Amino acid sequence: MLNLLYSSMMQKDHIKLVLANQLEYSFLLNNRGGIIDDLMITNEGDGYFLVVNASRTKEGLYEIENAANSFSDISINHLEENGMIAIQGPKAKDVVGEYFKEVNETMYFMDFIHTKYNGNEVRISRIGYTGEDGFEISSNSETIFEITKSISSDERVTMCGLG
Repeated sequence: MLNLLYSSMMQKDHIKLVLANQLEYSFLLNNRGGIIDDLMITNEGDGYFLVVNASRTKEGLYEIENAANSFSDISINHLEENGMIAIQGPKAKDVVGEYFKEVNETMYFMDFIHTKYNGNEVRISRIGYTGEDGFEISSNSETIFEITKSISSDERVTMCGLG
C-alpha cells in the first residue's frame, strides 16, 4: 500500500489503515504536493513511528510539524538521540536472528517488533529496500553502537555506507 503522508495527516482516517505492528512505505509531501522524500510509517498500536532519511531530517521534520499543527491531537517527538543500522542481504535473517531471537519465521516483510538488547529498548523492522531481505534496527545511539560492533564482527557481514 502506498500512502502520501501529507494527505494522510489532512485525512487522518487514511493513516489508520496501517495495521498494528506493520509498516508502510510512503512519501512525505510538501503542502503543494511536491515530494520531499520517502519514509517508513510504523503503527506501534498507541501511535505512529516515522523514519525520515537522515539526509533530509530537517526538511522532513519541518513539513511534518507544520502538517501536525493543523490538529489538536497530534504530537511530534523527534528522537534525536536515536540511531539506526540496516542489515540487508540473503543472510540478513540468519545474522539478525542470532542477536534477536524474536526475529524468526513469524516476522514477515513489513513487520515490526519491540525488543531489548542488553536491557535497552530496540525497534526492529523487516524491510528490504535493496531488493534483498533486510532489517532496520533502531535504538538509542549507545545501544546502536554496541549492536553495530557486535554484528560487524560477524564474518557474513560487510559494512558499507549510504550517502
